[in-house]
Parts: sequence; structure tokens; C-alpha cells
Amino acid sequence: MDENPEKGSRNHLRAFHDNLLRQDASYTPKCVTQAENDASVNSPKEGG
Repeated sequence: MDENPEKGSRNHLRAFHDNLLRQDASYTPKCVTQAENDASVNSPKEGG
């Protein structure tokens, strides 16, 4: 199991965001602020 679920969540959000961009779709976050969402999707992928 991943020892850092927040890292996995950010990576998942980045992948979700990239898929939406490819489909020319948009998303409005509901559980985090727009600023928190933007910070996650614009940060580099986290490994390990």
C-alpha cells in the first residue's frame, strides 16, 4: 500500500486533469478549492 496517499491523490488528479484536457472538457472542483486543485495539477508528477 502507498505510504503517502496524498501523493497518490495528486498524481490521480493530474491524470484526470490531463484526460479532461485531451477531451476538451472542464472540471470544477468540489472538495478542494480551485487554488488547491490548480496547485496539484500544475505540480510535477511524484514518484516513489
